[in-house]
Amino acid sequence: MAIDVTVVVPVYNSGANIEACLESLVGQTLPLERYEIVLVDDGSTDGTAAVLRAWEARHPQLIRVISEPNSGWPGRPRNVGVDAASGSYVQFVDNDDVLAADALEAMLGAARNSDADVVLGKLSSDFRTVNHAVYRHNAERVTWADFPLVESLTPHKMFRTSLLREHDIRFGEGPRQLEDQVFCMHAYGHARSVSVVADRPCYFYRRRRGFGRNAGDVEVEPDDYYRDVEEVLDVIGAHTADEALRARLALRFFRVEMLGRLRDRLMLDYTDDYRRRVFGQVADLAARRLPVAVDDALPFFVRRQARLLRAGDLGGMLSFAKELDTLAVIAELVRPVWVDGRLRLDIDASLQWQEQPLTRERLATIDPAVDDLLSDAAVDVVVINRADATTWYVGRSLTVADDGALRIRGVVDLDPRTTAAGRPLSPGLWNVRLRAVLGGITRTLRLPVGDQPLRSWCLYGDERDAAIAYNGAEDELALDVGGWMHDLGTHVSESLATSGDWQVSDVVAARPVTRTADLFIETGEGITRVAARLDVTSSGARLRPRRDVQPGSRAWLRVGSPGTSPPVLVRTEP
Repeated sequence: MAIDVTVVVPVYNSGANIEACLESLVGQTLPLERYEIVLVDDGSTDGTAAVLRAWEARHPQLIRVISEPNSGWPGRPRNVGVDAASGSYVQFVDNDDVLAADALEAMLGAARNSDADVVLGKLSSDFRTVNHAVYRHNAERVTWADFPLVESLTPHKMFRTSLLREHDIRFGEGPRQLEDQVFCMHAYGHARSVSVVADRPCYFYRRRRGFGRNAGDVEVEPDDYYRDVEEVLDVIGAHTADEALRARLALRFFRVEMLGRLRDRLMLDYTDDYRRRVFGQVADLAARRLPVAVDDALPFFVRRQARLLRAGDLGGMLSFAKELDTLAVIAELVRPVWVDGRLRLDIDASLQWQEQPLTRERLATIDPAVDDLLSDAAVDVVVINRADATTWYVGRSLTVADDGALRIRGVVDLDPRTTAAGRPLSPGLWNVRLRAVLGGITRTLRLPVGDQPLRSWCLYGDERDAAIAYNGAEDELALDVGGWMHDLGTHVSESLATSGDWQVSDVVAARPVTRTADLFIETGEGITRVAARLDVTSSGARLRPRRDVQPGSRAWLRVGSPGTSPPVLVRTEP
């Protein structure tokens, strides 16, 4: 059978990180005979080569190891991997990262269904910024002219092998910046069709564990970095005859790679000399390659930066960076309520500038076109998995209102059964955050629920064991899917111990449900498990232990399948 996918992994002194990477690759749901793994060792010196050979020996039909002299950067080993690939498609994976178990199958399916030259799989990262808007919805047969592909330029994608070979699309070799962006832009420019798999996590871009740095952590040298940015602009020019499209694509690099390095904490933390060098390189490149007319298409706050840049006003740019650093979204107290299996959040948040309410009048001193900021604002509730940083949008129902001062308002219904692109959230702990994109500036904040204990359960019968809204770190709203919470803290009272049924507070259900539950009773003699029946209706939740419970005991309740989750100490009342 022909090989469908070659997974190319550049490896250098990976330490223990390579084990999780390889476990994820050999554990794919795609049949083993349909893919191969090519590990290109870039002259490792820490024993990694022996680890790779051991994996090759265990999986000789699946894994090939190629050893190369050290080149100092991932570009050459990736090129070597492409040259050796037998698959119709190549998937690049870094040696620190992991793939979801069904990633290759899902991405290959998308490629086949739409005859795609490039496939983007939903990306998550525990240390790098990800433009999650790219992965908001599945997409098929798009190009860089009609989809924001330029917002995703890491190489962790699936590429048609013949596309790379026919057009000689290769990575720059040796230590350099943005070689992955040059590569991706060449691929996008030649691609007739691109697909995006957004309805499931595919790629986990992880911080290196244990020691060392990720390649992207290297501090940029301004002269070299902006030489590489100019190379990306050259790629756009080579592929794009349409002037309007060329300007729109180039605008992303003006906004992110150029002006993005001159704002917020990044700008403020530079030394004076480094700040001056970055400003000079950005100003020079903008003057030579980006006509002033493109500035009008920039977002509200970024447009102000562009004007300061064109004027050569480094002092003004620094002052504006200090002001931008004060832009904040402050959420009022949120008290979530379960309604028909959905967690209803009534959001009210203020926008602040220099610790004062942000008004139209203040914005007008920055740029008169204040309506641009309001019309372009994108405000969402998102949930972020604590274990792997997978991020899902809950729904766009929030707006920026002008009540003399600007506020974010709206009601959001978070349904754990459908939030993951129509699928249930995976079991685990999820932070619930508000994400606001305002004038090109992103602010993500916790939703405060106060310091009073919040433990609000919703049961789903056979659909899902349970979801629990609770106050996590710094009293922010968090969600526990699958019942992993621990101590909620109370003792069994005399009246509870002697009554047939216990009324259990803060437990609701999407529909009436009766569940067999485990009740864990702690006394001075230890902890014993007592079978119980839990009945949840619209009038409340009642628990009936199968035997008497001694007054003063502490009681935990587990509603998951026996043995699948830790017990939870429930709040009860007579």
